[in-house]
Formats: sequence, C-alpha cells, structure tokens
Amino acid sequence: MSFPEPLPAAVAGLGPIGLATLRALIEDPGFVPAGVLEFRRERREPAWLEQADPRAAPLFACAEVEELAEGCRPAVAFVTTGSRAAEVAPLVAALLERSVSVVASCEELAEPRLHPREHLLLSRSAAAGGARFVATGVNPGFVLDYLPAVLLTAVGGWSVIAERRVDSLTRRPQLRAKTGAGLDPARFAREVRGHVGLKESAALVLRALGHHRLDAIEESLEPVLAERDIQSPEGGIARGQAAGVRQVARATALGREVVRLELVIAAGTERPEDRVEVDGKNPVKLVIPGGLHGESATVTRMLNAARPLLSRAPGVYTVLDLPPLG
Repeated sequence: MSFPEPLPAAVAGLGPIGLATLRALIEDPGFVPAGVLEFRRERREPAWLEQADPRAAPLFACAEVEELAEGCRPAVAFVTTGSRAAEVAPLVAALLERSVSVVASCEELAEPRLHPREHLLLSRSAAAGGARFVATGVNPGFVLDYLPAVLLTAVGGWSVIAERRVDSLTRRPQLRAKTGAGLDPARFAREVRGHVGLKESAALVLRALGHHRLDAIEESLEPVLAERDIQSPEGGIARGQAAGVRQVARATALGREVVRLELVIAAGTERPEDRVEVDGKNPVKLVIPGGLHGESATVTRMLNAARPLLSRAPGVYTVLDLPPLG
C-alpha cells in the first residue's frame, strides 16, 4: 500500500507531549498536519489552539474518532493520551479499525505482549482496518531497550546493564511531582508509583538477548533522599525528603540475571547521563553525558517511527521490529 507524500498526520491528546508533537509536525516538511483529536472541549477551540501555537488554529479539531478519520483522513495518528495500556488501547483500537495507523507514546504498549487483553484487541483491530501500531519514546523506545538491542547486533553478548540518570530540575514541573520531589519518605511510599514502562523495556531487552521468558521480570522502587537542602521552582526540598525516585528492573533467564535497568529521576542528580553496558565476548560500554532530553527525544522518536511502521504489513509491532528510519 502506498501513502501520500508528505504524510497526512493527526495528533490525539494535547497535553505537553501532544502539543510538542503537533509543533514538530507543523515544522516537518515530511508531514501535513491534518487534524487534532481532543476530548476536552476548550482545547478544540480555535482560540485555545491559536494561543498554544498560532499555526494550529486552522486545523480540523474534533472529539470523535470517526469524525477525525472521515474529516481529515490521516495516514497516521500520534496518540499521546496516557501511559497505561488499559486506558489507551480502546482509542488506538478505534483508530486502527478505521484504517488509521498509530504511533503512540503509551509506555505500557511498548511491549504489548505483557498486556494480553490489549494486545489481542489491537491485533484484531489492526487486521480489521489494515492498519499498523507501535509505541515508542525515549524510554521505553530508545535508551534502555532499543539502544542496547542495536549494540547487541554488533557485539553479541549475554547480559545488559543500562542506566538513565535525570536531573529533574532541568525538566517540566510535572516530572518532579510524579517522582515525589519534596515528599517525606512515608508519603512517598503511599503516593509515588514512579515511571511507567521499565518492565516493558526489560522485556524488550530480553527479546534482543534471545530470551522469551517475559514473566521473569522484577521491579523495585525507592526514594532518592536529598543529602542537602535543594531549591526547586516549586519550593525547597529539605535534607532527608525525597528528591526523586530510583527504579530498578531485573530480568532473569536460566537462573541468572541477564538484564538490569536502572532509572534515577531526582532533583539535583549529579552526573546526569545515559549509560549502556553489554557483557559478552566483546564487552562494550556506551555513555551519553548529560543524557537525552526526554520530551524532545520522545517526539522525535515518534515522528521517525511513522514511515518504517507504514512500510510494514498491517499488525502490531515493537521498536525492535522497525528500522530506525524509513
């Protein structure tokens, strides 16, 4: 099946990632922004769209999937409405059934086989509409899974350690709130659930290593306690309060740990970086000083996934199934 050039594309969900995706679409000559799907009425109004970005004001905006599919006929929709598979899958399925392929930022759908009910729904919908689906971002979708997989293709190996260290003071306030910055340890334990998608990344790395025991994954989460008083835009973080979160996913195969992924997102993190180590016959370590910017990298990964996805047969895919560029 051939698709028009530039590609007509829509964005579903106008939160921070959705708006960043829309702006990137407008600026990318490879796409034609065709419309917006947004359930909040005020964000469909031309005045709100113009305030968000004047270039978005003329776009077709609606709240119904059928209306979007018929009104602007996008070849692909970028869905940025949530992180949980159960919440996002029904919207994605409705688009697929109407022959609109989907690239989503939903972390849990980065490895749909960990969520059998949603995987089945999306597979049936893709087959019915002749459409395609993948979820990607900076993580899951790149640093802690795709990047290790690419290294494995060159050096082989039998285990992977990957770490992402982020100073949340350089990111949006929502990230500091999500990671519990400023909470006392007891409240952190009650309220913070951490980053979604680490288990999915571990499952993807297991696949890249040739293991298919997708159930042999354990996760842990703990606060990163401030060792000194820290000033943030929202106020002070006192010594002993949570500065953020440390999450670890461990995957075992044949009785030994073969994947260890660690994510640290905390205010004042020293030496922020992305690091991947592959142990094997030819061990290798890759370090990205400062690390990738999560929001920018997520948007770029989504846009760059569209053409490789559309080149495949209808179905449900992961980033491991697609080349880096179309």
